[in-house]
Amino acid sequence: IFTPYPELFCTPKTFIGISRQHWLSDGKKHREIVGQIRNPFLAGERIDIRLIEDENFPPSTQATLFIASEMLPDDNKRTEVLEKARSMGLGGYYTSRSYRDWLISRQRFWGTPIPIVHCSNCGPVAVSDQDLPIQLPSIDYSKISSYSSNDISSPLKNFAPNDWLNVKCPKCQTPGAIRETDTCDTFFDSSWYFLRYFTDPSDKKPFDKIRLRPVDCYI
Repeated sequence: IFTPYPELFCTPKTFIGISRQHWLSDGKKHREIVGQIRNPFLAGERIDIRLIEDENFPPSTQATLFIASEMLPDDNKRTEVLEKARSMGLGGYYTSRSYRDWLISRQRFWGTPIPIVHCSNCGPVAVSDQDLPIQLPSIDYSKISSYSSNDISSPLKNFAPNDWLNVKCPKCQTPGAIRETDTCDTFFDSSWYFLRYFTDPSDKKPFDKIRLRPVDCYI
């Protein structure tokens, strides 16, 4: 739920409005209640979910908070709700409406590896610290000509050597887990690459924060 007024969670008249594009709206009528959820900020209270067709939703948003009466913004209550949301692992951070759920993964041969292993028993598992940094494998580029442009999977998944691709799960140690073959988008590196300029070559840390001086910073 994206809202500029999280304090509305503390008001009994609040409800969640969803747009016609939301997957819960199928076959529903305007202002019809399509469901309810528990309100984590008011003990014992539940919040209605209604289809709303005559309101302007925030850009790129299909669900937001509405209230059935007028209410002035309350900065103190907003801070209280955000702190409680963070403590419960429910978000509580200021977020851009334009860039929510922005994927950082890309299907490329190159880029910063994503240190995740996919295990059939444990699901996605983070690589242990002692195995960092992950190094991309050597690729036999003579085989790339057979790669189909219609294949949307990562090329690393198709051409990486088996001894790099197939590993033991870091959690349960079961063989046959598969490395994540997507790599990070360039935005992951471009915001801090200059920090390497004053850092001695090292694979133990990304940069030397002790040597950082104002003259080294890009604005």
